Amino acid sequence: MRRKSSIAATAVFFAMTATAFAQSEGDGRPGKEIRILIGSGVGGGYDAYARVAAQFIGKHMPGNPAVVVQNVPGAGGLKLANYMAQIAPRDGTEIAITNRNLIAAPLLKMVEASNVQYDSAKFVWLANLTTDVSFFIARTASGIRTIEDARNREVIVGSTSSADNNGMFPYIANNLLGTKFKVVTGYPSSSALALAIDRGEIDGVVGFSWSSIQVQRPQWLRDHEVSLVLQLGLLPLPEARDVPMIIDKARNETDRKAMELIATLNTLGRPFFGPPQMTPQSSKTWRDAFTELVKDEAFLTQMQRQKLDVSFLDGEHLQETVQHMIDVTPDVAEAARKSLEPSSTPVQTFTK
Repeated sequence: MRRKSSIAATAVFFAMTATAFAQSEGDGRPGKEIRILIGSGVGGGYDAYARVAAQFIGKHMPGNPAVVVQNVPGAGGLKLANYMAQIAPRDGTEIAITNRNLIAAPLLKMVEASNVQYDSAKFVWLANLTTDVSFFIARTASGIRTIEDARNREVIVGSTSSADNNGMFPYIANNLLGTKFKVVTGYPSSSALALAIDRGEIDGVVGFSWSSIQVQRPQWLRDHEVSLVLQLGLLPLPEARDVPMIIDKARNETDRKAMELIATLNTLGRPFFGPPQMTPQSSKTWRDAFTELVKDEAFLTQMQRQKLDVSFLDGEHLQETVQHMIDVTPDVAEAARKSLEPSSTPVQTFTK
């Protein structure tokens, strides 16, 4: 029954959205009301960045339109990516922010090919507001302090989906580093993962972003409730220089290149994008608005209040970065794909 209700709700959402935007101005410019859709639940990092941006970006657009945010979670952001590719209006009245790993998901076969209805290179990439870094975090009470500890005993970690950082990196670590992670997947959001850690349901998360820690659980580090075991990016975070990097744990050069490809996704932080064939006028309007947004003192003050970092990448350079990632050489792509294979990793589905 829940599955049928979910499908029905999705159909209603698509129908209502299509009707609303069919009635919009249709001249290639945002109308009186525009939407930012978020491919995850309320309370996570993507949600936080989108909501603060929505408060201020309208005043940097022609006509000062009202900006509405709407959460469209499902399948680790895949539901929204497919919607943007297939159904979203092309007139600039709707943009999105969703799981950045979906950019490379088809290339790395992180999701079933039959479920993919988008091409990352055809999206119009508008702006990236931050370069994020993810960590393997473990509850202090679990006794896990180093990656060696995770090699010596089974460690139960939570995940939102196989296409998210917290679903990818446990497989990578098990396949390339010899860890013994058991994955409980299906948590609806990073905020649900944080709650699971607090309750002791899981030992930790392999792929919890620094920005999400700052927004959701700043007391974790202050009160020594969790340990930062491993950094999962390309460059160390200044605040955590003593935490080892996953790429430095690689056992050979091939493994290192595979890790680097996947870790590159972290440099994309929280990217905003529009649908394929978005009108040139609309894409320019949005890109210009984001460029002005990151100069807006009120926006920057609010971001600082919410402990959200800003490290801006404009739309043109973001588009080039996405294309470069998709054009990776076949041997590196194959090595990365193999590192993500389930192998012997035990996986359990989270149920409420």
